[in-house]
Amino acid sequence: MRKLFQTDSNDQQAWQKALDQMEKGHKALALGRDKQFAELKKVLSPKEQAKLLRGLNRLQKRMKANRSKRGGQQGWRGQRGRQGPKRGPRGQGQGRPPGGGPGFGGPGPGWDRGE
Repeated sequence: MRKLFQTDSNDQQAWQKALDQMEKGHKALALGRDKQFAELKKVLSPKEQAKLLRGLNRLQKRMKANRSKRGGQQGWRGQRGRQGPKRGPRGQGQGRPPGGGPGFGGPGPGWDRGE
């Protein structure tokens, strides 16, 4: 789908194929989660299941809060565990990625490969 966006494609069949693949992936993840929880239900009491769901919900909320504290970014390339370059006041200036990045003369290196 990135290439379709990058090339500003008008190929509707290609867009539909990309959307279908994305939907298939989302369904596979959901099915995996459902199977996983069905297996847990076999060994956990209802109270333990409730505690698990509450804990997962709290974890999700903390992760969301942490993302918003960082401005929704994990460094300028989205790399886990690594910080992007230091930025000036309010995240402006100095820390632009090599190659400019989107909006600064084109995407940076590796952008089309999801790096």
